Amino acid sequence: MPKIFSNSSEANNKSRLATAVVCAISLLFPTSCAKSGQSADSTPGSLCLTVSNPAMAFFVSRLAPASVSVNVMIPQGADHDTYTPRPSQMAALASSQAYVAFGPLDFELTWKERILSSSPNMKWCDVSTGVSLIESGHSCSAHSHSHSADPHYWLSPKQAAVLASNVASVLKDLSPETSAHVDSALASLNADIAVADSAIASVASANPDATFVIYHPALAYVARDYGFHQLVIGGEGVAPSPKRFAELADSARRVGAKVFFLQAGFAPDRVEASAHEMGTRIVRFQPESADWQQTMASIAEALR
Repeated sequence: MPKIFSNSSEANNKSRLATAVVCAISLLFPTSCAKSGQSADSTPGSLCLTVSNPAMAFFVSRLAPASVSVNVMIPQGADHDTYTPRPSQMAALASSQAYVAFGPLDFELTWKERILSSSPNMKWCDVSTGVSLIESGHSCSAHSHSHSADPHYWLSPKQAAVLASNVASVLKDLSPETSAHVDSALASLNADIAVADSAIASVASANPDATFVIYHPALAYVARDYGFHQLVIGGEGVAPSPKRFAELADSARRVGAKVFFLQAGFAPDRVEASAHEMGTRIVRFQPESADWQQTMASIAEALR
């Protein structure tokens, strides 16, 4: 079962003050979950849920009935390690019944306490339970916290199936009357996840132990779950020294890597020219895209 925490018991003077501030801001900024002409709970099964990025919005939207509104905190293409919510976004949290969280995502680690302080009645639902996480130990000096795990598990269909099941459990817990709809939607989503799983597994079977190059290490779960090797060039957004880059380029050529994944916003311009030196072709992708199926299809096609 996913971990669901109610924050109401943690409310204190500080959190009540933060809530008062958010309420004051909400007079200036409309909440993003409220639908025109109705409150967030005006229809059966109506909920407002907040998620971190468009990728999580995909899973929630696929499983929830149409009456559920989804509030996305981080715009596509923004860095989840450094993104700061706007005042209007913090105000919008007041109408959310729950925050559906990946768990080890930078943004959630940084902002969880402040989000719960501003919305003491909102539940925090960590849907990473049961996911086979990859320990990373990455430190984020900008916010003085450390990863315990790589957060990009939604990019592996094998882990996405666990994620989908956990999101379904959250939805049924929050709105039991929608259980039949959620179960039916989960069966449909699982079928699509199976298609993505089969596509990547087929490529892995035809190319065992193949290596791909990537600047920001977002595909570690794909590599581990399907038997690929991920050769990371840029680490956590830090460009390697010329000497180190030359060593990595030699490694890529030696193992016959053919694909260089570039995530928008992470790779400096010079890396694009350098990819050619390795004999690799550039494949641009958005890990946090709201079109998860298309992301998976493009990854499988690039690896093929």
